[in-house]
Amino acid sequence: MKLLYKILLSIFSIFILIACENSNDNNSEENENKSTVKETELTPSENISQRWVLVKRTNTKKDKTMDYDEQNSSVITFFEDNGYFRIYDSLVNMKKDQGIRRIEQRQSGQWEIDKDKLILRYTESDTVIIEEMTIQKLDKKELQLKSDQKDQINYYKKKQ
Repeated sequence: MKLLYKILLSIFSIFILIACENSNDNNSEENENKSTVKETELTPSENISQRWVLVKRTNTKKDKTMDYDEQNSSVITFFEDNGYFRIYDSLVNMKKDQGIRRIEQRQSGQWEIDKDKLILRYTESDTVIIEEMTIQKLDKKELQLKSDQKDQINYYKKKQ
Protein backbone atom coordinates (compact mmCIF):
# COMPACT_ATOMS: atom_id res chain seq x y z
CA MET A 1 0.00 0.00 0.00
CA LYS A 2 2.86 2.39 0.88
CA LEU A 3 4.58 1.49 -2.36
CA LEU A 4 1.44 2.26 -4.38
CA TYR A 5 1.07 5.58 -2.55
CA LYS A 6 4.71 6.53 -3.34
CA ILE A 7 4.28 5.63 -7.01
CA LEU A 8 1.11 7.71 -7.34
CA LEU A 9 2.77 10.62 -5.55
CA SER A 10 5.77 10.40 -7.89
CA ILE A 11 3.56 10.32 -10.98
CA PHE A 12 1.56 13.29 -9.68
CA SER A 13 4.78 15.24 -9.01
CA ILE A 14 6.03 14.53 -12.53
CA PHE A 15 2.78 15.85 -14.03
CA ILE A 16 3.07 19.05 -11.98
CA LEU A 17 6.68 19.60 -13.09
CA ILE A 18 5.77 19.05 -16.75
CA ALA A 19 2.86 21.49 -16.50
CA CYS A 20 5.05 24.16 -14.86
CA GLU A 21 7.75 23.83 -17.52
CA ASN A 22 5.21 24.18 -20.34
CA SER A 23 3.65 27.29 -18.84
CA ASN A 24 7.09 28.89 -18.34
CA ASP A 25 7.98 28.14 -21.97
CA ASN A 26 4.73 29.72 -23.15
CA ASN A 27 5.30 32.82 -21.01
CA SER A 28 8.85 33.28 -22.31
CA GLU A 29 7.63 32.92 -25.92
CA GLU A 30 4.89 35.51 -25.29
CA ASN A 31 7.41 37.92 -23.74
CA GLU A 32 9.74 37.51 -26.72
CA ASN A 33 6.86 38.18 -29.13
CA LYS A 34 5.86 41.31 -27.19
CA SER A 35 9.39 42.67 -27.22
CA THR A 36 9.80 42.12 -30.97
CA VAL A 37 6.52 43.88 -31.82
CA LYS A 38 7.25 47.57 -32.27
CA GLU A 39 4.89 50.18 -30.92
CA THR A 40 2.94 51.74 -33.73
CA GLU A 41 3.44 55.46 -33.99
CA LEU A 42 0.35 57.63 -34.02
CA THR A 43 -0.36 59.80 -37.02
CA PRO A 44 -0.44 63.56 -36.44
CA SER A 45 -4.24 63.48 -36.70
CA GLU A 46 -4.47 60.78 -34.03
CA ASN A 47 -1.97 62.62 -31.83
CA ILE A 48 -3.78 65.94 -31.99
CA SER A 49 -7.25 64.49 -31.32
CA GLN A 50 -7.59 65.41 -27.65
CA ARG A 51 -8.01 68.39 -25.31
CA TRP A 52 -5.19 70.93 -25.20
CA VAL A 53 -4.71 73.77 -22.70
CA LEU A 54 -3.11 76.98 -23.93
CA VAL A 55 -0.26 77.69 -21.49
CA LYS A 56 1.76 80.35 -23.31
CA ARG A 57 1.70 82.63 -26.35
CA THR A 58 4.76 84.42 -27.75
CA ASN A 59 5.70 86.35 -30.84
CA THR A 60 8.22 84.85 -33.26
CA LYS A 61 11.08 86.89 -31.78
CA LYS A 62 10.02 85.60 -28.35
CA ASP A 63 10.48 89.02 -26.77
CA LYS A 64 6.78 89.30 -25.92
CA THR A 65 5.26 86.48 -23.90
CA MET A 66 1.84 85.95 -22.39
CA ASP A 67 1.47 83.14 -19.85
CA TYR A 68 -2.01 81.79 -19.23
CA ASP A 69 -3.17 80.98 -15.73
CA GLU A 70 -4.27 77.36 -15.58
CA GLN A 71 -5.73 77.72 -12.10
CA ASN A 72 -8.39 80.39 -12.65
CA SER A 73 -8.98 80.52 -16.40
CA SER A 74 -8.00 77.99 -19.01
CA VAL A 75 -8.28 78.36 -22.75
CA ILE A 76 -8.96 74.84 -23.99
CA THR A 77 -8.97 73.60 -27.57
CA PHE A 78 -10.62 70.24 -28.14
CA PHE A 79 -9.77 68.58 -31.45
CA GLU A 80 -12.31 65.81 -32.00
CA ASP A 81 -11.60 62.64 -33.98
CA ASN A 82 -14.32 63.52 -36.48
CA GLY A 83 -12.52 66.67 -37.71
CA TYR A 84 -14.36 69.24 -35.61
CA PHE A 85 -12.83 71.47 -32.95
CA ARG A 86 -14.07 73.71 -30.17
CA ILE A 87 -12.18 76.47 -28.37
CA TYR A 88 -13.61 77.39 -25.01
CA ASP A 89 -12.76 79.07 -21.73
CA SER A 90 -12.97 77.06 -18.55
CA LEU A 91 -13.45 79.85 -16.03
CA VAL A 92 -13.34 79.59 -12.25
CA ASN A 93 -15.92 81.69 -10.42
CA MET A 94 -13.97 82.76 -7.35
CA LYS A 95 -17.09 84.30 -5.74
CA LYS A 96 -18.25 80.79 -4.90
CA ASP A 97 -16.77 79.05 -1.86
CA GLN A 98 -14.73 76.48 -3.73
CA GLY A 99 -14.34 78.07 -7.13
CA ILE A 100 -16.79 76.46 -9.53
CA ARG A 101 -15.77 76.08 -13.19
CA ARG A 102 -18.04 77.13 -15.99
CA ILE A 103 -17.49 76.77 -19.70
CA GLU A 104 -17.87 79.51 -22.29
CA GLN A 105 -17.40 78.56 -25.91
CA ARG A 106 -15.31 80.98 -27.97
CA GLN A 107 -15.16 79.40 -31.41
CA SER A 108 -15.73 76.16 -33.26
CA GLY A 109 -15.25 74.73 -36.70
CA GLN A 110 -13.44 72.05 -38.64
CA TRP A 111 -9.77 71.11 -38.69
CA GLU A 112 -7.46 69.12 -40.92
CA ILE A 113 -3.76 68.40 -41.12
CA ASP A 114 -1.87 68.70 -44.40
CA LYS A 115 1.78 67.66 -43.95
CA ASP A 116 3.07 70.06 -41.26
CA LYS A 117 0.12 72.48 -41.53
CA LEU A 118 -2.91 72.58 -39.26
CA ILE A 119 -5.81 74.23 -41.08
CA LEU A 120 -8.64 75.59 -38.93
CA ARG A 121 -11.95 76.64 -40.49
CA TYR A 122 -13.87 78.74 -37.97
CA THR A 123 -17.61 78.89 -38.53
CA GLU A 124 -19.09 82.32 -37.87
CA SER A 125 -22.71 83.36 -38.32
CA ASP A 126 -22.61 83.50 -42.14
CA THR A 127 -18.95 83.09 -43.05
CA VAL A 128 -15.98 80.77 -42.65
CA ILE A 129 -12.60 82.07 -41.51
CA ILE A 130 -9.57 79.97 -42.43
CA GLU A 131 -6.43 80.02 -40.33
CA GLU A 132 -3.30 78.06 -41.17
CA MET A 133 -0.72 77.15 -38.56
CA THR A 134 2.60 75.36 -38.82
CA ILE A 135 2.97 72.47 -36.40
CA GLN A 136 6.37 73.01 -34.78
CA LYS A 137 6.01 70.31 -32.14
CA LEU A 138 3.44 67.59 -31.59
CA ASP A 139 3.72 64.68 -29.21
CA LYS A 140 1.55 63.03 -26.57
CA LYS A 141 1.96 65.88 -24.08
CA GLU A 142 2.88 69.05 -25.99
CA LEU A 143 1.65 70.97 -29.00
CA GLN A 144 3.35 74.03 -30.47
CA LEU A 145 1.67 75.96 -33.30
CA LYS A 146 3.05 78.93 -35.25
CA SER A 147 0.42 81.06 -36.96
CA ASP A 148 1.07 81.74 -40.65
CA GLN A 149 -1.06 84.92 -40.63
CA LYS A 150 -0.16 86.38 -37.22
CA ASP A 151 3.14 86.92 -35.47
CA GLN A 152 2.48 84.39 -32.71
CA ILE A 153 3.37 80.95 -31.44
CA ASN A 154 0.96 79.08 -29.17
CA TYR A 155 2.15 76.50 -26.65
CA TYR A 156 -0.29 73.85 -25.42
CA LYS A 157 -0.18 71.06 -22.87
CA LYS A 158 -2.38 68.00 -22.91
CA LYS A 159 -5.47 68.46 -20.71
CA GLN A 160 -5.68 65.72 -18.08
